[in-house]
Amino acid sequence: MIGLVLITHGGVGRELVAAAENMLGPQKQIAVVSVDAGIPLDDMRAEMSKAVTSVEDGSEGVLILSDIFGGTPCNVAAGVASPGEVIVLTGVNLPMLVSVIRARKRSGLVHVAHSGLDAGRHYIGYAEPTEKGSRKAAEWARS
Repeated sequence: MIGLVLITHGGVGRELVAAAENMLGPQKQIAVVSVDAGIPLDDMRAEMSKAVTSVEDGSEGVLILSDIFGGTPCNVAAGVASPGEVIVLTGVNLPMLVSVIRARKRSGLVHVAHSGLDAGRHYIGYAEPTEKGSRKAAEWARS
């Protein structure tokens, strides 16, 4: 199984994991790192390394999900990335996390990362307001 670490601003990561577990049940080998104002960068890096270590035992690699490309969480995560062992995927959202959780038990690290990337992109859209009673949004969601 692939280990997962979410690193986000504030409590976003904790809430994403809570929502995913509400849908899929309790999960193992997931850690969350919250980046808050005033925390020294060295402390964030140490917490990130500790989180990766906590989920990598017995795993087939670690996928780090970060919120904003180029933000502090992403930059801290990039500091522990290692080709083929620890991959960072940015722009985390709930569909991405759910896809990764489902794929991580049966697929390798790179495939799981691509699965998350595809889901994260696919489920971003504009649910156009329609006439009352229209099923257009529901039809769009199934496409």
